[in-house]
Amino acid sequence: MGVMRFDDSLYSLLGEQLEALTAERELLVDAGSYGGRATQSKLLPGALVKSLRFSL
Repeated sequence: MGVMRFDDSLYSLLGEQLEALTAERELLVDAGSYGGRATQSKLLPGALVKSLRFSL
């Protein structure tokens, strides 16, 4: 079985395809932070997009 990937650019997803962003944000913690301090964690909103193109 093949690997599915999406074929849209980030510019399209955050541009013309973007419908809305959530008010709530989710903290994505860097896995390296468990052994000490890390600065790669991100606090990001969810995105609602019109469509995504997938291919195998």
